[in-house]
Amino acid sequence: QNSEYEFPVIIGKHYIAAYIDVNGDGEHQPGEHRNFYGEPTPVEVVANSEIMLDPITISGSAPTLSTEFKPVDRRLAIWKNIGVPISMDDPRLNQKNYSMGLWKPFNFLELAEGGLFFLQKYEDSKIPIIFIHGALGGPTVWEPIIDILDTTQFQPWVIYYPTGLRIDSISDYLVQAMTILEERYHFKQFFVIGHSMGGLVTRSFVKKYVELSPANIDKLRLVMTINSPLDGVPSAGLGVRNSPIVVPSWRDVEPESEFLQKIHAWNWPRELPYHLFISYIQGESGDGVASLQSQAQLKLQLEATRLYVFNNEHSEIIKNKTFHDLMNTILDNASVQKNNGVIDNNPSKED
Repeated sequence: QNSEYEFPVIIGKHYIAAYIDVNGDGEHQPGEHRNFYGEPTPVEVVANSEIMLDPITISGSAPTLSTEFKPVDRRLAIWKNIGVPISMDDPRLNQKNYSMGLWKPFNFLELAEGGLFFLQKYEDSKIPIIFIHGALGGPTVWEPIIDILDTTQFQPWVIYYPTGLRIDSISDYLVQAMTILEERYHFKQFFVIGHSMGGLVTRSFVKKYVELSPANIDKLRLVMTINSPLDGVPSAGLGVRNSPIVVPSWRDVEPESEFLQKIHAWNWPRELPYHLFISYIQGESGDGVASLQSQAQLKLQLEATRLYVFNNEHSEIIKNKTFHDLMNTILDNASVQKNNGVIDNNPSKED
């Protein structure tokens, strides 16, 4: 399938290949189709550089090359942790690791691991809600909301990822993780809530998930983004142009990036309820992190089922009791209406 991948290598020349892992064991087996990049063509990597390559097309067995074919190990902990229960006091969930996820994302994958975690044992009768954190964040950011969540109706799942990676790689992971969990548990519906940069991951995920199969809209029944810089962050662009060390995700978050153009060229499905939360600080042009212009460009407002405006700081909204009450009303309505076979796109509760 069409996917983007990102991985670190040592300085020098490398041959790159891809293969179709038919049996899903993470290792290349005889008969599994593969191909090299180019003819094959060596790729030279220098220090502190990022190289974008053209796609690799796989149509059969690759030509023989006088070097060992060594697949990248996809069995990192982030793959093993799909659907694994975790508690909020797990030592991997700490601010030091959140910071490492931005500045040293590949170290994060080795040390903090990451994954799509469950916060309680899976139960068929409960609707999964995926919580997606933003830059320099992690699952514990969601504690104030999860603490007041009706866990008789809902089961919270948290994605824990290094926020320095390209956003496409994170949304690709989430699509594949959800496919694995659907095959394992056969759940009929789920909701997604993203905060800050997590809103960009959310929109990218929804786009890919719906494009993977239009029938997936019947499962994804509610989406919220909260204080998300959906039109980019100018400071990220300054970092890309001027910083001696460029965080990969900055390339996606800078205004007018290829990533942003791609997700905004796609139109939100009318039948998928989307609740857009934005915030501002009195006398300022945004919430202290994301500008109002970036949080609520006109296209987003037109696509949203409802738009909610709070006078709150970027992260403090997660602790806001009024926000809690409103969010719970939206979730309750979506749950009840879905169970009755009807989706109410206009919950009556106002903030």
